[in-house]
Amino acid sequence: MTTRLAKYGLLIILGLAITSVAWAQGTPTLVWQANDAAGAVSYSRDGQLIADAGTGVTIKLRNAADGQLVMTIRDKSGINSVAFSPDGTLLADGRTNGSGSNLKIFRVADGLLMFTFGGHSNATRSVEFSPDGNLLASGGDDKTAKVWRVSDGALEHTLAVGSRVHSVAFAPDGNTLVSGDQGGSVKLWRVSDGTLVRTLTGFSGMVTQVAVSPDLSLVAATSLDGTTRLWRFSDGAPVRILRLPASTPTGSVTSIAFSPDGETLLTGNDEVSPTPEHGTVRVYRVADGALLRVYDHQTDVYVSSVAFSPLGDSFAYTRAIDGVLTVAERP
Repeated sequence: MTTRLAKYGLLIILGLAITSVAWAQGTPTLVWQANDAAGAVSYSRDGQLIADAGTGVTIKLRNAADGQLVMTIRDKSGINSVAFSPDGTLLADGRTNGSGSNLKIFRVADGLLMFTFGGHSNATRSVEFSPDGNLLASGGDDKTAKVWRVSDGALEHTLAVGSRVHSVAFAPDGNTLVSGDQGGSVKLWRVSDGTLVRTLTGFSGMVTQVAVSPDLSLVAATSLDGTTRLWRFSDGAPVRILRLPASTPTGSVTSIAFSPDGETLLTGNDEVSPTPEHGTVRVYRVADGALLRVYDHQTDVYVSSVAFSPLGDSFAYTRAIDGVLTVAERP
């Protein structure tokens, strides 16, 4: 977890029951919205704050319950990713800046810039703290993922991915880092020494985001090829492929998030059937891949990021083009 004006009016609240085969199409139950020029979003680990950022020069910190603005942190334009430290005291961002120094850590209490890292040449695309908060991982356009020590900013490892890295994610135990790249590969790295453990393949397009399930059983990734793939974490065996409908052959899946209990999977999507472009949030049951709901009410925009609240009661998503941040009740 990255402007613009909302384009829709009345929100229709759906009260449809969900069964194992039912799916609904419409708007989620809205909690609040903000026109923040947002393209990336992240919850603090206690679920109290949301950070969002995008093509503008600011990161907005908002109360997750009601959307009240808590703080605005100024950086430079083109922020691609934001992430809270596990204790909620620090916020990292990665952005587009060809000169380097495009990876920073701010203090949440007052917005003070704490560290500026070398980052990645051209752009830092993704940032994430390790579960214990001691390390920060980043991925970027220089075809590497990097692991940094948070206490002093020292570079621990540079991982030669071989293609532009668009997403990084730590496994819940902190021992493995997952990267997703432009070449369509998902790679698992041992954090202690930077060794490549496993490469997962199958996509025909760029990997847009990677995630690991809370119980450490699954690796999930999304792609511009319109699919979401799940593998078994322990040995990399394929588990399931979730595809956008045949009616949207040029659609792509932009983002992914597991619910805290590991039972639900959200994907953010850019669907074209064939026109106009429209963004959806799809809700799947992890156990069997059943499609539970499709939220589809954004015309001429697409969903650029999704995030589940650590409290499990709500989720957030951002829309590219108009930059609206939406927080809605969990389906």
